[in-house]
Amino acid sequence: MATFRSLRRRAARRGAALATGSGLRGGGITMSGVSNVIIRNLNLTGSSDDAINVQDGSHHIWIDHNTLSDAYDGLVDIRLASD
Repeated sequence: MATFRSLRRRAARRGAALATGSGLRGGGITMSGVSNVIIRNLNLTGSSDDAINVQDGSHHIWIDHNTLSDAYDGLVDIRLASD
């Protein structure tokens, strides 16, 4: 499985993909200042913060058909000038 650091680099250039039904247990995804990212068909559970954070001016983020559960703070948080 790719690390998030490598996903972030690839997403900024051309997008990154994981197999359908892939996911994270005990962690989440944070996107800061990125654009044109699709998060689809992932299972995210047990994050110590939000399951998905979109922040710092990120835009054109598509979050679609994911299974999100048991995140400490919330499931999805879109903040800090993101849309």
